[in-house]
Amino acid sequence: MLFELGSIVYQQMGIREVMIPFMKELYEETKESVFLTILEKDHVVCIEKIESNSMLRISVKRGDVMPLHAGASAKILMAYLPEAEQDKFIRKGRLDKFTSHTITEPKRLKKHLREIYLKGYAFSNQELQEGARAIAAPIRDISGHVIAGLCIAGPMHRFQSHQIERYKRIIMDVSRRASESLGLARK
Repeated sequence: MLFELGSIVYQQMGIREVMIPFMKELYEETKESVFLTILEKDHVVCIEKIESNSMLRISVKRGDVMPLHAGASAKILMAYLPEAEQDKFIRKGRLDKFTSHTITEPKRLKKHLREIYLKGYAFSNQELQEGARAIAAPIRDISGHVIAGLCIAGPMHRFQSHQIERYKRIIMDVSRRASESLGLARK
């Protein structure tokens, strides 16, 4: 058990070390907050962050725990779980409503997760916090498994249609290159 725990910690440290330059690049391109998250049982944990220097910004601390069904950084991880694991989480009935935009209906959430899986990115519009938007893309290991979520987040007024399209292209490119640096060429 100690060996297994040590391996998990080592793996997370390795991910963080590899991801920091990519996170800095993403921040430089967008000037928005950047987060790296992992799945931990039935929630998501932030393991690294770079906060925006703007007065109005989205702030998450390293170690913060977030729900699995709300927010781009969580939904990108949930979307790549096997369907049986998604169903198990949904059956537990932990679909809390954080804002009027949080998806809490199981069928709607399943459909949304399928769309995220097919698109390769997740978008969040005020699901965890009113006025906040985010975009996330998967980080894959050498075997192609999604091991982390890379996310940019900011206030709605800086996430308008033209910025969203630009941010989406940037984060998908960065996440692809980051995954390649972890040993994976493509999904």
